[in-house]
Amino acid sequence: MKRTWTSEELADLFQGYTPRLVEWLRRRIAAESPSHIRQHPQAIRLTLLAALVVQRTQEVTDALVTLLIQIVHRIGKRAEHRVETAYCERTNLARLGG
Repeated sequence: MKRTWTSEELADLFQGYTPRLVEWLRRRIAAESPSHIRQHPQAIRLTLLAALVVQRTQEVTDALVTLLIQIVHRIGKRAEHRVETAYCERTNLARLGG
């Protein structure tokens, strides 16, 4: 019987362990070739792969959050610029530096 794990369940597997250990496991599997990974006993292989998936999921999530923050910041700056421009045009004021 095959079992599919969600990313939350994988993250829970490493709860109580230091992030340093998970990082070490991820680096260990990242340095190995697929043929060497297949030679490990199933328990070790699955633990290493789970550490890799957990770390990569966190990295991708962090990158997406950073990207979202940047997009929201750009939207806010663009809206601010449009409001300033419209205000200056309506009041016939020259835009002051800033």
